[in-house]
Amino acid sequence: MRGNHYDFFDGVYHSIINDAIEPVSAQDGVHVMQIIEASIQSSAQKKVIDL
Repeated sequence: MRGNHYDFFDGVYHSIINDAIEPVSAQDGVHVMQIIEASIQSSAQKKVIDL
């Protein structure tokens, strides 16, 4: 699936310049990193990793 990076960066710009809500929260970023780390661990251990 292709994303629209221009909309994302426009959202970042507006959150900085206009004090608008950011398009992705820091907590969302943390969740993504946890999922990536769990998928790497799952691949290495050949088992399901619970979050």
